Amino acid sequence: MKQFATAFFLLTATLPIFSQVQNDAVLGALQAEMARSKSDLKLLNEKPPYYIEYSLTDQESFIADSSMGAPRTELHLRVRTLRAMVLVGDHKRDNSLQFSAGAVEIAPLDNDPEALRQQIWLATDKAYKAALQQYAAKQVMLKQFQQEQPLEDFSTEKPLTEIGATVKLDDVSRWPADLNAVTMIARQHPNVLSSTAAMRAFAVNRYFVNSEGSATRKGQIVYNLQTVATAQAADGMRFDQGKAYVIVADSELPSREKLLGDYSQVIERVEALRNAPMVEEQYRGPVLFSADATTTLFAALVSPNVEAKKPRPGETGRTLGAFASSYKSRVLPQFVDVRDDPTRQTAAGRSLAGYYLVDDDAVKAQAVNVIEKGILKTFLMSRQPILNLPNSNGHGRSGAFQRASSETGNLFISSSAPVKTADLKQQFLEACKARGAEYCYRVDSLGGRLAPDLLYRVYTKDGHEELVRGAAFEQLDTRELRNGITAMGDDQTVSNFYDQFGYSVIAPSALFEELQIKRSPLGNQKLPDYPAPAMN
Repeated sequence: MKQFATAFFLLTATLPIFSQVQNDAVLGALQAEMARSKSDLKLLNEKPPYYIEYSLTDQESFIADSSMGAPRTELHLRVRTLRAMVLVGDHKRDNSLQFSAGAVEIAPLDNDPEALRQQIWLATDKAYKAALQQYAAKQVMLKQFQQEQPLEDFSTEKPLTEIGATVKLDDVSRWPADLNAVTMIARQHPNVLSSTAAMRAFAVNRYFVNSEGSATRKGQIVYNLQTVATAQAADGMRFDQGKAYVIVADSELPSREKLLGDYSQVIERVEALRNAPMVEEQYRGPVLFSADATTTLFAALVSPNVEAKKPRPGETGRTLGAFASSYKSRVLPQFVDVRDDPTRQTAAGRSLAGYYLVDDDAVKAQAVNVIEKGILKTFLMSRQPILNLPNSNGHGRSGAFQRASSETGNLFISSSAPVKTADLKQQFLEACKARGAEYCYRVDSLGGRLAPDLLYRVYTKDGHEELVRGAAFEQLDTRELRNGITAMGDDQTVSNFYDQFGYSVIAPSALFEELQIKRSPLGNQKLPDYPAPAMN
């Protein structure tokens, strides 16, 4: 009786999942074609597939932008992208290479099962024929290596079914008028050369099935809002200032009043930079990074280097990137830990763009202690193994046109000995005084190529700050992260990013013992030959 009760419970517990799959035309079409492909897909005298996956991305987009108070673009788009991947051979050796994606097609928007299945069938046929060619070419390539390739090409994972809710964009009608109101502010500031504001809103639903029995569905809404103002100093130097918002919760969208207030501050910074002094020719000494600047720094120098990217056959590195030879070695100061946890939905009062429960390989998301006490303990893994790490830890992410590879989810940077913000500032000033320096530098934000976007001289005598412009770091790389950081704050800032999928970096402020700052090598531009037209 007990066994019967247990079996009945298991059956009834799975009924909602089966019901959701059966009621979803997209999943139904994917699974129906998967069943046919598993039984029928084979060319005479050729290897049959050992693995097949279908991924369908249904993306609804709203795009709008404005310049100097006038609209420039307003688009509403929806597209379904189907990707079929076929692997022939076996887990140890198949046709795949690092960035092989399979066949990609545009799928019907209508939930007509026959139309969907026709497109899936065509994509599968194309993917299988390409896989056979790739497998033959890869076998020839492997023969040039004397040693057997030690790694499997594809890890073995448990099948998983996770059917989440789908999403759609809410009313976006407010944004064209709000963007116009923001850029209109620049009309009152003749020194502003250009003023733009853009909204990119996405509702992305991802469907996935594979021949192992996995089926997943998940949705995410992302708002990517950017405002920018451009000005030019009397010496010809051009610079941009702006504010970016990457938001994954409707409740966190800024009101028009908030946008106007934020953009007024952007204009103030641009005006201040026009009159700010240039940095001196050369500086070497302590530099204090705000938490916002630290998130940008770790997003550029740590995030991509802890993502396991399998090298091409014949290459000897464990993975790609700056940490390729640093496994079980120190890559950060001993007091710094790095943990990636895609299952965290919020931090520091904000929703995280890197939140998910199942990755795009249909593997359950896992929290991973990547760096402990400065030591690189492991890498973020998809189903593409690397040396000593044969299995996924739930970090396979894919866009509409690419196969899943290891990517960051929510990267948390923390210190085992955090310093209060005021004390960190004082520690910074003391380090400057110890060098006999009149002033040192504080980085408030970083821009492209990790150049200081907002940089301040901090005077040791009284701690007052002076905005400067035209700076670049002589060298700011992973070596400086490993050896240069002497302390981190107890504050915490969230930076959300979105590029085909969302990820987040959460970090505190950081003090570097010594960095070198110089004048930017970028040349100045000529001033306009005649005045801009008058604006009301």
